[in-house]
Amino acid sequence: MNEKQRATMRKRYHAVFSELCRNFDLECINEFRRQVSEWILGYKKSSKDWTGKEYSIVIDTMRDWIRGDITPHEIDKNERNLKLHDQEQKQLIWAIENLGAPEAYIQHISEARHGKRPWRHHGVFQLKRLRMTINARVQKAKSEGRQLTK
Repeated sequence: MNEKQRATMRKRYHAVFSELCRNFDLECINEFRRQVSEWILGYKKSSKDWTGKEYSIVIDTMRDWIRGDITPHEIDKNERNLKLHDQEQKQLIWAIENLGAPEAYIQHISEARHGKRPWRHHGVFQLKRLRMTINARVQKAKSEGRQLTK
């Protein structure tokens, strides 16, 4: 993650934290912000040093709390693992969408290799394999100077 992306994620993080405080009438102070991030991540780490994945997990969790009107709380290990898995799945979907292949082409490859359901509903393992396949085919098509179609 470059510095521009990090700055954007930090702004989103602070905006969602402010929204969380307003929603639950909480005092919007640094100590509480640090506590919330520790509850979500399970460890102390300055937000200046977070990876994109850590920002996404914290932001998504705070948004879930706001949407569900759930009071901020410490997350147990099982819930944290589920969030990590969901985040990995979201990142793989985003990566596949941004490879440059048409939607119909992605679905066609997915059906040929992983079954008839929509490709976004596959698990992490299948999405990783699909990403590798689509990436290889996009690169091959670019080197041959042609467009991918279904």
